[in-house]
Amino acid sequence: MKDFFNSGKTLDVKFRLSQLKTLKRALIENEDKIYSALYRDLHKSKQESFLAEIFMVVKEINFFLKKLKKLSKPKRVKAGLENQTGRAYIYPEPYGVVLIISPWNYPVNLSLIPLVGAIAAGNCAVLKPSEYSENVSALLKDMISRYFPENYIKVVTGDAEVSKKLLEYDFDYIFFTGSQKVGKYVMKKASEKLIPVTLELGGKNPVIVDSTCDIKLAAKRIAWGKTLNAGQTCISPDYLLIDRKIKEEFLTLFKNYLNEFGKYMSHIINERHVERLSKLLNSTKGKILCGGTFKGKKLEPTVVDEVPLDDILMEDEIFGPILPVITFDDKYKVFDVISKHPYPLSLYVFSSDKGYIKKIISKVQAGGISINDTITHFVPEYLPFGGIKRSGIGSYHGKYSFDTFSHYKPVFIKGKFELNTKYPPYKGIEILKKFFMRR
Repeated sequence: MKDFFNSGKTLDVKFRLSQLKTLKRALIENEDKIYSALYRDLHKSKQESFLAEIFMVVKEINFFLKKLKKLSKPKRVKAGLENQTGRAYIYPEPYGVVLIISPWNYPVNLSLIPLVGAIAAGNCAVLKPSEYSENVSALLKDMISRYFPENYIKVVTGDAEVSKKLLEYDFDYIFFTGSQKVGKYVMKKASEKLIPVTLELGGKNPVIVDSTCDIKLAAKRIAWGKTLNAGQTCISPDYLLIDRKIKEEFLTLFKNYLNEFGKYMSHIINERHVERLSKLLNSTKGKILCGGTFKGKKLEPTVVDEVPLDDILMEDEIFGPILPVITFDDKYKVFDVISKHPYPLSLYVFSSDKGYIKKIISKVQAGGISINDTITHFVPEYLPFGGIKRSGIGSYHGKYSFDTFSHYKPVFIKGKFELNTKYPPYKGIEILKKFFMRR
């Protein structure tokens, strides 16, 4: 793959565009196989599989088919007064051979959107999908091998030991999506060879509901965000902070929406995660208001009220259709709760109080914030998606994917004219100093 990259073939923008078109064609021609694999792994419906998986990837490809020529052009920038007659440029260039390690919860979306960015920026790529989503992983391996030469793009399948082996190679960039624990290991291994990384992790995502919100709309949108992919979403609402004055009305509506949406909900990925979620429900000190029952690998959407801040449900990201509820009387006290789980990947607030919304946006450090909705800030290709500190490093989507997989190389071309101030004995330094250091 290093040899293929060094041949310079991927530097040609026409080549990149043709490869993006090939990937789009692969998705279209294998659409039914993708639905089937997602159903076998996660029991996802065709409709959800299209919206949350295929649609997102195709939208990303379409963005680059329109914008890539402009994004890949060198850009002239100012050279500065001290460099008169000089010309300064920024050249975007690919890193080389990149490693993309993707998770099981959105195995098409979170594998192929980073791959789209890597292709658009002119890289070769090794894709390592999760062994948990075994049917999708096998399909991706077969599909990519049929549409792309393996010295350009290659899918490697296997368990965690395979990932560890891959991390021993001298890749030029690593893009990882997964847990904080594994993310730390990836970063540690990358640091040994000074390989730059993007880490898309997770965290406990609060959803705040105050008394000024549209209660029915809030209940509907939060229920959707929590049941999407059975809560197995890194930006799923992880715990609810709600005003006592509207709590009863909200929960009545919320439970109705959970019953409605729960009929179409995916399954938990495997028995290991079924056992993990069962342990959480058996160990919580909170009061289960609804749900909590497994039917095979499907967990009924569950609401747990009166959850203490030190409860097991408040320790780590839940990653399932369980929503702990914490009640407040003063909406400005929510900052104390959120500070115990800082740097969430996403924060949600449902309110019509503009001053309160402004306060949350300015006060809480989060990967992203959605006002009066959940999940959908992930969708626009013109918004960067990524975390902050423990919820992630770096971002992607649209132009930000191109930025992530590109090194911006500065190039300066000097003309014949120059100021002799830079040469010893540095005559004229005092004039230069006066000009630049003045107040």
